[in-house]
Amino acid sequence: MANNYGFGMTGASSVPLENYKGWETQKLDQIPGLKKVPFSKMPSALVPEIAGIARIDALWGTEEAKRYRTITGSYQQGFQVPCNENCAYLELDDIEGTGRTIRSEFEGKQWISGKYQKVNGGSGCLKMVNGGKEPTGRHPFGKAFKVSLEDTSQSDDTAQTALYFRIKVKCGATPYFLGPFPFLKVQRDGWIIY
Repeated sequence: MANNYGFGMTGASSVPLENYKGWETQKLDQIPGLKKVPFSKMPSALVPEIAGIARIDALWGTEEAKRYRTITGSYQQGFQVPCNENCAYLELDDIEGTGRTIRSEFEGKQWISGKYQKVNGGSGCLKMVNGGKEPTGRHPFGKAFKVSLEDTSQSDDTAQTALYFRIKVKCGATPYFLGPFPFLKVQRDGWIIY
């Protein structure tokens, strides 16, 4: 689908993203010309805000509830927003992987799925776009986009992440709601940047 569209589509800025059939299944590497755009020319520079690297200790589905040790949220609500229901998540551990012999405060932290949990987002004149909501997630690469956990699969111990973007103008910014654009597939005992 993405091959049918270029960067110079007349009127594209006034057409809702939902009108482009199949947009939500497109991978970023399928967008023609995108790989030729240097990071320095992107709408928002990638400024790493990496807190660290974690090992994925376990994956849990939507039957989970009342999760309070989270590392996800938004700039508006902070990045420890509790999840009350439909709490699919990644359980994280230090990368040393020694388990119960050495325990740190970080062990057991939860990256909650943004597919099911929405948090407050946006600012200024565009704050209420999308009802003022965006998927819960993190910004390990800066404010250009948000990384959200989408789906977890306990049967094969994998999970899919996605990117969400926003629109920013002088008077404010929308919540990060433009997406999901499939990003990285992760697995149990693999590493994730948070």
